[in-house]
Amino acid sequence: MSSPCYRDTTEFWELENDRATKADTYAALGVGELWLIDTKQQTVEQRVLGPGGWVSDLVHTIADTVHAVRLPGFTCAVRAVFA
Repeated sequence: MSSPCYRDTTEFWELENDRATKADTYAALGVGELWLIDTKQQTVEQRVLGPGGWVSDLVHTIADTVHAVRLPGFTCAVRAVFA
């Protein structure tokens, strides 16, 4: 069984890896929009790809609804992600 401290550290590094390395990879592949889920803070970080890289970096909290930029009309309540 892993300790809570180890798990918390692992979750932190996984999220940081998603924010940096994975986000850069997705950008290079032309993925137009990226949603990063932070299970600890219960937030959704929304990034939109522009000509020079990620141009939008919004953080949505549990009370918010995320509106997809690259898929018009698609919305998701953050609360539903963590239900």
